[in-house]
Amino acid sequence: LMNSPFVISQAAVLAKRLFEGGVDPANRLNRLTELVYGRRPSKAEIDVSRVLVAADTPDGWLPICQALLCTNELIYID
Repeated sequence: LMNSPFVISQAAVLAKRLFEGGVDPANRLNRLTELVYGRRPSKAEIDVSRVLVAADTPDGWLPICQALLCTNELIYID
């Protein structure tokens, strides 16, 4: 999935969506996790996001958006 053109394009759309509506940069990860998983991010997810987010731009958020779209939590229903 990480190399799928469809997933990459959807991650780009998701990254752009994070910047709509004047979301505070400090709350972008909260918004992203709520959009994808329907919950708040854990402490570990917050720590990892600091490494994955290259810049506070849609392109900078693209890797973490792509990663969240490829996780088991999104793909499989428990």
